[in-house]
Amino acid sequence: MEKFSPSSKRNQWRLEMVPVIKSEVKSEIDELLKQNEPSDIFPHISQRIKELDTSDAPTSQLKRLILVISALVHHQRYSGLSSKQVKDLSETAEAILKVEKINPVKSKFAFLYGELHLVLSQIYRKSGKHLLSAWEQQLALYLSRYSPPGGICFQRLAYGHRAMRLGFLEDALEDFEFAEKGDLPLSQKEKARIGRVKALRLLGRLDESCKMANDARNDYESISQSALLELEWEMICCGVQNGAPPHKMVAAVRKGESHYEATYILEAFLWVRAFKDKIWFDQLPKLSTIMRDTALGVKNRGFLYKAVASLEEYDDEAIPIAVRLRCLGLTVSKLSEFVLVDNELLFLAAVARWLRHRHLEGHLRLVVGQYRSLSAHLTKSASYDALHLLADLV
Repeated sequence: MEKFSPSSKRNQWRLEMVPVIKSEVKSEIDELLKQNEPSDIFPHISQRIKELDTSDAPTSQLKRLILVISALVHHQRYSGLSSKQVKDLSETAEAILKVEKINPVKSKFAFLYGELHLVLSQIYRKSGKHLLSAWEQQLALYLSRYSPPGGICFQRLAYGHRAMRLGFLEDALEDFEFAEKGDLPLSQKEKARIGRVKALRLLGRLDESCKMANDARNDYESISQSALLELEWEMICCGVQNGAPPHKMVAAVRKGESHYEATYILEAFLWVRAFKDKIWFDQLPKLSTIMRDTALGVKNRGFLYKAVASLEEYDDEAIPIAVRLRCLGLTVSKLSEFVLVDNELLFLAAVARWLRHRHLEGHLRLVVGQYRSLSAHLTKSASYDALHLLADLV
């Protein structure tokens, strides 16, 4: 997608135009998706953005801006753009806003700056640039401070997720609590509650975490099934983290059971691999077997899938150990690509066990050191074993 320069002509915008044009753009993109794969529609959007640059219609630049932001949103969901194309699109959006003399913070259209930087934050989060993601989210809030996208409670929820990924669990708890008590739709309140439950678990406050998860049924009469599943999973994780064997976890992810979903299966794989006793390894089917059920969409779970697949692949003793170690090292070097910090911690624990079983003490020290460091960061040095899985190694 090429970089475009904005028209020098200034158009007059009205607030009531924005939702109308957003609806028009959505319809255009929906129509493109009927005839193309999600990653194949960018040339069509690019052409439309170029056409609007020379249009004399009063709303042409506003529509062009919304198309640019929509392209970035589409990329965040489906990928398809290079880093340079993302940069070019964001610069095009900024240029349009400047030419149209949209003043950040003060203008009634300042929320458009917020929408642009919020989607950039989401893109950076997905690509593993977590500090930059949090920075862009705060920039979105600052530039649109009087009318931030989604409102202040939504912005606090968004920052809570970014703070938790960076390991700032106390900050995340504060933001999740603020968001949950605020004026948000139920679906977002559920996310805030789940965030609070997970943050408490990672802090080692297991009783509080379980109680808060259990209370959700009473606090929200119409809580969604997906939220209930996530809260139940957190309670299962609390049990394992508190020393219980993973019977309940293994049972929950079997075919036909409550948590037979890709993310839970992949996480369960890491939990059982982090146990000292190898007996649990055979309690779950191999990933290659699970992948036969294409409806699960295991491959769509990003780096979590790649990490689990690599760990299973490197069990193959037919592959020379030097090759396996080199490849595993490459995976370990990409830990920032985990979207969730607890997945990173789990993977480190599972890799540590893999190395311990093979008596690879030098590499084990590196991984355990990383696990200890992250555990200490998450718990403010209260624990070097945040998941209570590596007591014999830390």
